[in-house]
Order: sequence, then C-alpha cells, then structure tokens
Amino acid sequence: MEAKLERRRERKREEKERKKKQGKNDTDTDEDEIIQVRIKWDSGRPRDEDRNDERRNGEDEQAEAFRSEGNEYLQADEPEMAATCYLKAIDISERRGTDTPQTLAKLHSNLAAAYMKMKKFEDAAEHSEKASTLDPKWPKPLYRLAQAQMELGLYRGAMMTCRKGEALLDAKKDNSREFAPLMDKIAYVAALNGSLAGFDGRILEVRSAGEEAWLGREAPEDPVLDRKKETLAIDAMGLPVKQNDNEGGGPVCTDIEERFSFRSLKEAMEAAKDGDRILLLRGIHNGSGRTVNVNKRVLIRGEGTMSDTTYDQRANTPTLRITCTALVQNVDFDMSGFRECILVDGDQSVRPIIEHCSIKCSGDNGIYTCGNSHAVFRHCRISGRKSGCCAIESSCPALYNCTMSSNGFQALLCMDEAHPTLNRCSLSENEEEGVVVMDEAQASIFSSEIRDNKGPGIDVSQAGRALLENCTVKNNIGGVWIWDAGFVNVQNTTINGGKSHAVLVDGSALLHTQHTTIDGVVHASEPTWRSLTKGSNVVLEPEHPTELPLEEGCFKFEPDRFTRKQ
Repeated sequence: MEAKLERRRERKREEKERKKKQGKNDTDTDEDEIIQVRIKWDSGRPRDEDRNDERRNGEDEQAEAFRSEGNEYLQADEPEMAATCYLKAIDISERRGTDTPQTLAKLHSNLAAAYMKMKKFEDAAEHSEKASTLDPKWPKPLYRLAQAQMELGLYRGAMMTCRKGEALLDAKKDNSREFAPLMDKIAYVAALNGSLAGFDGRILEVRSAGEEAWLGREAPEDPVLDRKKETLAIDAMGLPVKQNDNEGGGPVCTDIEERFSFRSLKEAMEAAKDGDRILLLRGIHNGSGRTVNVNKRVLIRGEGTMSDTTYDQRANTPTLRITCTALVQNVDFDMSGFRECILVDGDQSVRPIIEHCSIKCSGDNGIYTCGNSHAVFRHCRISGRKSGCCAIESSCPALYNCTMSSNGFQALLCMDEAHPTLNRCSLSENEEEGVVVMDEAQASIFSSEIRDNKGPGIDVSQAGRALLENCTVKNNIGGVWIWDAGFVNVQNTTINGGKSHAVLVDGSALLHTQHTTIDGVVHASEPTWRSLTKGSNVVLEPEHPTELPLEEGCFKFEPDRFTRKQ
C-alpha cells in the first residue's frame, strides 16, 4: 500500500515537472521570470521557530495531499486505498491539533464512506459517530451512520439516527427530505427481517362497519370518537365567546383533540403520517366503492388472524393503490368489481410488503404490478377472475410461500419486461396455465409446485424467459411448452405432462435442462431431443401416448394480444 502511494506521488511530481518544462519552452516572451523567495533565516526570529514553521507547512501539504488522494481513490471506487489515505490524513491532523473540527469531521465522514464500500459497517459506524461529534450540526455523518446501523441490523437505532438528521435539516429550513428514502429502505429491510422499526408511530384504529358493511357503508358514527376539531375564542375577560362575537380581535385559543379512531380505512389513511400503524379492528370493513391510496409509509394490519378481519370492496376501482413502501398484514380482501384488488405502481423505491393476507377478486386480477415496483408477497392466498398475479412493464414482484389457485385464467401472467420471482409457492387448479411468460418478460421460479391446471404448467412465448429450479410440474394438460424465440432453463425439476405432452419446444425456441426428470411425451427438434437424453437428465417412457389438446377451453384461439399469448 505504501509503495503504491509513493509511486502515485512520484508520477504526480514527474507530471508537474513535465508541464513546467513544456510551459517554459512554449513561452516566448520578454517578461521577467517570477522568482519565488523563501526566507531561510531571519535574524529577528529564533532558528528553532523557523524550523517548526517549515515542519508545520510540510505536514499541512502532506495532510492535504493524503486527503486529495483519498477523494480520488474513493471516486475511482478503490475504497481500500482511499481508507489508507484518510487514516494518514487524520493521523497528521490529530497530531498537529490545529485543524478545525469541521475539517476533521469531513475526513472521518469520508473514511466512513470508504468503510461502507468495503462492507466494514462497524468501522463505518464508529467514524460516522466521530464525525457527528466533531460537527454536530452537519447531517451527512448521521446519514452514513444510519446506513451502517441498518446493515448491522440495528434498525431502531437507524431510524432514530434518521430522525436526528431530519431535525438538523428542519433547523436549517431544508425541505429536501434527504432522509426519507433511507427511512423507507430501513423500514423495508427491517420488515423483511421481522422488525417493525420503520412503523413505530401512532396507532390509528378503524372501527368495523358491522352489519352496515354489506350495505356499502362505513362504520357507524360515534359522537365522541368522531368529534370534529373545535376552535374556542377567548374574550378580554378570559371567557369563551362565539367566533362571530370575536370579530373585533383578541386572543384565540384553538382546542384541537387529535383523533385516533376512524370510520374507514380511507379516512385513517388520509390522517396518517409516515411510520404510523393503522389497525383494522375485528369484523367487516367496507371500501364504500373508493380506492385507498397508500402513499405513506404505514402499517395496515387486521386485528387477530387473517379470517378475523375482512375488507369488502364493491367497485370498479382497485381496493388498494400502493405507491410507496408500506406493510399490509392479516387482512382478508374480498373484491367485487372489474378492476384488480391490489395495484402496485411506481419506481424501484416502491417496495411494499403484503403478508398473511387473502386476496380475492371476482372480476379481474387479484394483483397487478406495474412500473418498476418491487412488491413482496409472503404467505398469501391469491385468486382472481382473470390472473392471480399480472406483472407488466418492468415490475419485479416477489412471491414467497404463496398459494394461487382457482383463477379464471393463469396463476401468473408476465408481460413486457416484468421479472417476477416465485419461491416455495403452489400454483394449482387454475382454469388455464400455471405460468405464462410473453414479450420480453422473465420468470424465476424456485422450489414451487405447479399442478392440476387445465393448461400447460409453464407456457413461454415470443422472447420470454423462464428459470425453474427444484420445482415439480405435474398433472397439468401439458408440462413445459415453449414457442417462438422463448427460452427455458430447468434445473433439478420433475416434469409430468399429464394428459398432453410433457415437453413441447416449437420453432426456434430453446430448452436447457440439467438433473431433470421428464415423464411423458417430448415433442421437440432433434438437437433438443439429443440434449434432453444425455448427461444428468432422465427421460421416462410414457405409459400411454398423448397428443395436443383440442381447441377448446383455454386452447381455443382468441386473437387478443393484451390478454392471451398466441
């Protein structure tokens, strides 16, 4: 490391000498050469003091050189070299003791950034704290400290650090909300790991509509819990007066009682702030035909278990439109209408987590993800009149331990450039295929079971891609079918074709298999057949011949590019 730094300084010195010589040769003027004079000795000053000044000046230059080199290494993504330079600069600065706290704080903060890139999170946290102590009004060290605390699993500490940073920004009247995206990320990572650190705000209760729910109504009004905000005017004698009697002026005291109980989820959502928890009390809640826009970092949770709290929606608009990081738990969503039950839309920072929920839609898709959103569904039961989950555009939904059954079309439909991931899921008893991948979409399926569907287990067409690993595809009407320029990679999987072909590879489509057992008829080109029958794969002789299904049911030709692959 030392040798590398020395070589770098030597190159810089050579570059300076080269530029100096070029400048002197190229300058053809009669101007007098500027002579720099440095005093070697002054009879009015002690010689020892002169030597000390020279040493200090040399250390200043050396510290500045290390700092500058550290910045260059950090920008060049060489954090190890950057950390070495910053440590040397800090050592010189602390030894001299003449630098301002702000200067030293910047060095510690930059060193923390280098340690973050090196994934040395404890060291990053240590130097972030030092930087914050040296310059308490500077928010950047707190940002880096919160990042390090998140990586260390200290989620509550990370959220507290972010709030301190927000307080510093508020004191400066800085409305940039620099910490908001980081707080959303901390809340997301914490929730994935079982912590509610990102949702530690107020608890807002939503009362059950009871018998009123089936009539499309909110919870009955409570004159105490639903009391409106009141403004009380005080006259000169300190007595309350009516507002119109106080028009001449005088002090006004506003008595506002904060509400924590609401008649509907939409009403509670409008009153919520980032980090709040919305508790749906046991019973039946009604959406009243209105979409709830989840645009704040909140926790929406049903009281008790999934079956204890039902959210009934009858409308042609989504039940929930989620456009930010949020957490939804323990709710039975029952949607009647010609739109999806849950819509997730936004850029890649939109990372909601929906877990332990039942999602039903009698007129459209159960779930619809779009934009570049990254929604996570865990331990959910999903069914829709059309698809269980429809992923379009560049969305990347991830489903873990979910069940998608009894869907009117396929369990999972992937279009455009979507990239869904399924892990330990069950896709069964759907009216059409288990999984459909088309356009340029990609589906990654791990340790899942795709069975008893009335179409092929996997259907990939156009330029779609699919990965199956440690899966079981059985008792469908067809196993893995690939069309056009589609490609499927199958690893450690069992494929059974049921009443039709186990494998069908058409046209220029490609299939790659390893450690895979194929039980049924294979319809493929000669090169594909040879690749299947060699190596680690096992192709079993079919017990009885199968053929392509008749054009009926899900195999009937319907030329609609928006809902069907062709």
